[in-house]
Amino acid sequence: MKGTKFLSSKAILGIVTAVAVVVTVAGSFAAWDKLSDNADTTTPLAMRQAVELVATDAATLSSTHNTTLDTTTTTDVVGTVQFNVTNWPTNKTATLSFTPTVQYRTGDTGDWTSFISTTDYTITIKKDNIGSDLSSSGDTTYAGSGNYTVTISFTNEAKAHVLGNNIQVSVLGTLSALK
Repeated sequence: MKGTKFLSSKAILGIVTAVAVVVTVAGSFAAWDKLSDNADTTTPLAMRQAVELVATDAATLSSTHNTTLDTTTTTDVVGTVQFNVTNWPTNKTATLSFTPTVQYRTGDTGDWTSFISTTDYTITIKKDNIGSDLSSSGDTTYAGSGNYTVTISFTNEAKAHVLGNNIQVSVLGTLSALK
């Protein structure tokens, strides 16, 4: 077999080129082929609106000490705050927890000062001013709206900061555990 060539290098190159062309053409799509499509739902899904907890802008505070002069010098402060929810889901309840803050200041201007400790006062929160104190447990049957009476009772040590000064009470309401 000396001197016999089966294929020349040009012939081998031609065969490789032909195979490459065939593979490329077989793996390509024609211009008229549809290579993608879109599947739409037949009925659109309406998403629910966001639930938003809204507190009354300002709770009005009152104190019997401001209107009567007595020997006990009562410094209980009472106010009502309302929490309502927009877009509340039907037949659902949740827990509305409360985080109260009490501050005082001398005069009508200046910075508010927080009490050093919550042992300076006790706070009770009652729904519609009836029932048990909800300040620790929250309202576990909250159903989208509620009026809450907040009563702050100051200890004897704290009365020195309260008497003759302005106080401010904030109640942060937080929703959780939708049932």
